[in-house]
Amino acid sequence: MRLRTPLVTLACLLAAAVAALADGPRPNFSGTWELDQKLSHSIPPDMKQTMTVVHNGDKVSLEVKIVSAQGERVQKDEFVLDGKEVEYTPPPPRPDAPPAKGKRKGAWLPNGKGFFLEEEIQTKNPQGQDVTIIVSRKWTAWPDGTISIETIQETPRGTFNNKRVFNKKA
Repeated sequence: MRLRTPLVTLACLLAAAVAALADGPRPNFSGTWELDQKLSHSIPPDMKQTMTVVHNGDKVSLEVKIVSAQGERVQKDEFVLDGKEVEYTPPPPRPDAPPAKGKRKGAWLPNGKGFFLEEEIQTKNPQGQDVTIIVSRKWTAWPDGTISIETIQETPRGTFNNKRVFNKKA
């Protein structure tokens, strides 16, 4: 009986180590990335994006510069990929929007090739009514050196999705 407990413990530790090695190293998304309009879909044709990412372990910080027909704006964001839900302040969907409240959870994908974010945002529409928006994002690193961000957004007006593909700037 005394030998059984250490053997079971050792077997569990070995299984966990093998599972961790099977996933391989996780990608690091750090760098400056430019939107590739040709490979992206459901993006306004005149929109340009440059994204600067600082990725350290499970913490990701980013600054996105967006240039479109509506002008230029910069959004900053930060999230942790530990699977825990946290409260955060989402950026306003439009300049005249009231402050919103949100909950967010980020975690690594099971295959280790990227991560996902799930968000629930409480805000008001232009008529002042309460609105809940659900956003899911999946970041993936690809063998060709690109990254993609697939977004699904559920709003009272319907469900929208897009895919943005980014090339790393040299």
